[in-house]
Amino acid sequence: MPTLPFELIEVILDIVAHSDGPGFPSTKTCALVCYDFHQICRKHIFASIALGPITIGTVQATKTNASSAELHQLLDDTPEIGALIRNLEFCIQSVHLAEHCILQRTFQKISHLENLAIDREDGEFQWNDNSLRPALLHLLQSPTLCHLRLQNISDFLVADLFPCVSLRGLAFSAKFTVFDSPDRRMPEGPLRLRRIKVGHHVESIAKFFSLQCTDQKPFIDLEKLSDLSVGIFSRSDIAHSRLLFSRCKRLSFARISVSTPWMDFTQIGLFEMLLPTVQTLKHLMIEYPYYNKIRDDNPLTGLTIELEKLKGNYNIEYITISVLLPPVLDCMENTESEWRRLDTILTSSAWSNLRAVSLKIKLLGHPRVDHLELMSLLEKHPATHLPNLSSSKAILFNFSIHRGSRLAQM
Repeated sequence: MPTLPFELIEVILDIVAHSDGPGFPSTKTCALVCYDFHQICRKHIFASIALGPITIGTVQATKTNASSAELHQLLDDTPEIGALIRNLEFCIQSVHLAEHCILQRTFQKISHLENLAIDREDGEFQWNDNSLRPALLHLLQSPTLCHLRLQNISDFLVADLFPCVSLRGLAFSAKFTVFDSPDRRMPEGPLRLRRIKVGHHVESIAKFFSLQCTDQKPFIDLEKLSDLSVGIFSRSDIAHSRLLFSRCKRLSFARISVSTPWMDFTQIGLFEMLLPTVQTLKHLMIEYPYYNKIRDDNPLTGLTIELEKLKGNYNIEYITISVLLPPVLDCMENTESEWRRLDTILTSSAWSNLRAVSLKIKLLGHPRVDHLELMSLLEKHPATHLPNLSSSKAILFNFSIHRGSRLAQM
């Protein structure tokens, strides 16, 4: 009877695992076939672990959820599984603080961690003075760690990042503050990052970017940074964001999320912020997630002016714009001229390098019966307000409406 090459079987099992449902039911079934199948399947089953509630990171289907006791028992019985864990999401709960000894022994068996996300379930987690810190430092300073995400952390010790020489991606979300090292140590070498995401208050993590190594060079090396995301929450965030962009020489992706209802894109100075990176920038993502009644329900205020400044001999190929609108008909009337101007600007010859435009409209609140008329207008929006983009053969145009928990794509 003919048999398939083992390499092909491995590819098939990889496909099964990547398309499997929550808990990997199909992959676990395949693992029971034979020893070789088991070895292939378990590298997927245990590659991503969520310790505590799943609140951050990837979708639930791609990870195995476990309690600290279950993870400890698993690694105690089969310690070799610790080498299979590549991604760990740790949502710290109060019970974990009492289990710090167990968690420290458990984390010591995780030897090849690549992605780490740490969050606090309720409130903020004080980093520099808690019983879990020794256990967390083992994970944080793993020589294989490439990506780190910290959320709801206060008084983070900057010096704890000094040994993280392999780190390439760094993300700060929600509330985050830093704390200087008591001994005023200086790092010996830089972190050569490729991706940075600051989701909340750029000002609060400015110490990271002002810190210098023993050779007087910046601790955070942005020379090869290709992906930068910032959230604008205050006027001080604008200055710190501009400083970040000014130090990026090879940026290809930029994401700017504006979360201040009293400030538009002209006041932020979008063009001036991006100017140091426009020669290398390929993908620009703009988000205005908050409804602004002060600006006549017009989330595009200032954006078309700034995009007009960006036209010319620049290399931007992809633009993604996401805005939040109130579920009232007036909002469409107030923004009609801006939508048409956006359509004209992005299809002009000055944007000859543009390949794709994605426009996402998110409706404030949940769907109701009186939304039907508005939804009908929005479904016609590409044809009535964005005719050039809709009919363009040179630009791939995607228009989507987010309503409630569903995403309707046109």
